Amino acid sequence: NVLIAQSTGLLIGATVQNVKNCLTVATITMLTIMLVGGFYVKQIPVWIGWMKYISFIYWGWNLLLKIEFSGRYADAAACKSTEPCLISSTDQFVVDVDEPVTNEVCVLIAMLIFLRLATYFALNYKTRFKQKSA
Repeated sequence: NVLIAQSTGLLIGATVQNVKNCLTVATITMLTIMLVGGFYVKQIPVWIGWMKYISFIYWGWNLLLKIEFSGRYADAAACKSTEPCLISSTDQFVVDVDEPVTNEVCVLIAMLIFLRLATYFALNYKTRFKQKSA
Protein backbone atom coordinates (compact mmCIF):
# COMPACT_ATOMS: atom_id res chain seq x y z
CA ASN A 1 0.00 0.00 0.00
CA VAL A 2 2.80 2.40 0.79
CA LEU A 3 4.46 1.84 -2.57
CA ILE A 4 1.17 2.34 -4.40
CA ALA A 5 0.44 5.54 -2.48
CA GLN A 6 3.95 6.72 -3.32
CA SER A 7 3.41 5.82 -6.98
CA THR A 8 0.15 7.78 -7.00
CA GLY A 9 1.96 10.80 -5.62
CA LEU A 10 4.75 10.41 -8.14
CA LEU A 11 2.27 10.24 -11.01
CA ILE A 12 0.42 13.33 -9.83
CA GLY A 13 3.71 15.17 -9.36
CA ALA A 14 4.90 14.14 -12.80
CA THR A 15 1.75 15.22 -14.61
CA VAL A 16 0.69 18.44 -12.85
CA GLN A 17 3.00 21.41 -13.44
CA ASN A 18 1.89 23.95 -10.83
CA VAL A 19 2.62 23.17 -7.16
CA LYS A 20 -0.70 24.54 -5.88
CA ASN A 21 -2.65 22.60 -8.49
CA CYS A 22 -0.60 19.49 -7.70
CA LEU A 23 -1.46 19.74 -4.00
CA THR A 24 -5.13 20.21 -4.80
CA VAL A 25 -5.23 17.23 -7.16
CA ALA A 26 -3.29 15.05 -4.69
CA THR A 27 -5.57 15.96 -1.80
CA ILE A 28 -8.76 15.29 -3.74
CA THR A 29 -7.39 12.04 -5.18
CA MET A 30 -6.18 10.64 -1.87
CA LEU A 31 -9.34 11.64 0.01
CA THR A 32 -11.44 9.96 -2.66
CA ILE A 33 -9.33 6.82 -2.53
CA MET A 34 -9.61 6.69 1.27
CA LEU A 35 -13.35 7.31 1.36
CA VAL A 36 -14.33 4.77 -1.30
CA GLY A 37 -11.89 2.17 0.06
CA GLY A 38 -14.39 0.99 2.66
CA PHE A 39 -12.15 1.56 5.67
CA TYR A 40 -13.85 4.74 6.89
CA VAL A 41 -17.24 4.57 5.18
CA LYS A 42 -19.08 1.25 4.98
CA GLN A 43 -22.22 2.30 3.08
CA ILE A 44 -20.98 3.80 -0.20
CA PRO A 45 -23.68 5.14 -2.56
CA VAL A 46 -24.34 3.00 -5.60
CA TRP A 47 -23.33 5.67 -8.10
CA ILE A 48 -19.75 5.75 -6.76
CA GLY A 49 -19.58 2.15 -5.56
CA TRP A 50 -17.49 1.13 -8.58
CA MET A 51 -14.68 3.43 -7.44
CA LYS A 52 -13.74 1.10 -4.59
CA TYR A 53 -12.21 -1.26 -7.14
CA ILE A 54 -9.65 1.37 -8.17
CA SER A 55 -8.80 2.17 -4.56
CA PHE A 56 -5.63 0.54 -3.28
CA ILE A 57 -6.98 0.90 0.26
CA TYR A 58 -9.90 -1.41 -0.61
CA TRP A 59 -7.57 -4.15 -1.83
CA GLY A 60 -5.06 -3.63 0.97
CA TRP A 61 -7.77 -3.68 3.64
CA ASN A 62 -9.23 -6.92 2.26
CA LEU A 63 -5.75 -8.44 2.17
CA LEU A 64 -5.15 -7.39 5.77
CA LEU A 65 -8.45 -8.92 6.90
CA LYS A 66 -7.68 -12.20 5.16
CA ILE A 67 -4.18 -12.42 6.62
CA GLU A 68 -5.31 -11.57 10.14
CA PHE A 69 -8.55 -13.53 10.46
CA SER A 70 -8.11 -16.56 8.18
CA GLY A 71 -8.93 -19.75 10.06
CA ARG A 72 -9.79 -17.95 13.30
CA TYR A 73 -12.77 -18.74 15.44
CA ALA A 74 -15.32 -16.21 16.63
CA ASP A 75 -16.91 -16.34 20.05
CA ALA A 76 -20.34 -17.85 20.55
CA ALA A 77 -22.09 -14.46 20.68
CA ALA A 78 -20.95 -13.60 17.15
CA CYS A 79 -21.99 -17.04 15.89
CA LYS A 80 -25.45 -16.79 17.47
CA SER A 81 -25.00 -20.27 18.84
CA THR A 82 -23.59 -21.97 21.90
CA GLU A 83 -20.32 -22.99 20.24
CA PRO A 84 -17.58 -20.94 18.59
CA CYS A 85 -17.49 -20.97 14.79
CA LEU A 86 -15.18 -19.74 12.04
CA ILE A 87 -15.19 -15.98 11.53
CA SER A 88 -15.90 -16.53 7.83
CA SER A 89 -19.28 -18.08 8.72
CA THR A 90 -20.37 -14.93 10.56
CA ASP A 91 -21.44 -11.66 8.97
CA GLN A 92 -18.75 -9.56 10.65
CA PHE A 93 -16.83 -8.85 7.44
CA VAL A 94 -17.96 -8.17 3.90
CA VAL A 95 -15.05 -10.20 2.52
CA ASP A 96 -14.71 -13.96 3.03
CA VAL A 97 -11.54 -14.16 5.11
CA ASP A 98 -10.93 -17.84 4.34
CA GLU A 99 -10.52 -17.27 0.59
CA PRO A 100 -6.97 -17.16 -0.82
CA VAL A 101 -5.20 -13.80 -0.99
CA THR A 102 -4.19 -14.25 -4.63
CA ASN A 103 -6.68 -11.73 -6.07
CA GLU A 104 -5.72 -8.94 -3.70
CA VAL A 105 -1.97 -9.46 -4.16
CA CYS A 106 -2.26 -9.59 -7.96
CA VAL A 107 -4.39 -6.42 -8.12
CA LEU A 108 -2.00 -4.52 -5.83
CA ILE A 109 1.03 -5.59 -7.88
CA ALA A 110 -0.78 -4.64 -11.11
CA MET A 111 -1.65 -1.22 -9.65
CA LEU A 112 1.98 -0.68 -8.65
CA ILE A 113 3.30 -1.62 -12.10
CA PHE A 114 0.67 0.47 -13.89
CA LEU A 115 1.29 3.59 -11.79
CA ARG A 116 5.08 3.32 -12.11
CA LEU A 117 4.84 2.85 -15.89
CA ALA A 118 2.42 5.77 -16.18
CA THR A 119 4.86 7.93 -14.20
CA TYR A 120 7.73 6.84 -16.44
CA PHE A 121 5.81 7.69 -19.61
CA ALA A 122 4.66 11.04 -18.18
CA LEU A 123 8.23 12.00 -17.32
CA ASN A 124 9.47 10.72 -20.66
CA TYR A 125 6.88 12.80 -22.50
CA LYS A 126 7.70 15.87 -20.41
CA THR A 127 11.44 15.48 -21.11
CA ARG A 128 10.89 15.10 -24.87
CA PHE A 129 8.59 18.12 -24.90
CA LYS A 130 11.20 20.27 -23.14
CA GLN A 131 13.96 19.10 -25.48
CA LYS A 132 11.91 19.99 -28.56
CA SER A 133 11.10 23.47 -27.29
CA ALA A 134 14.73 24.27 -26.34
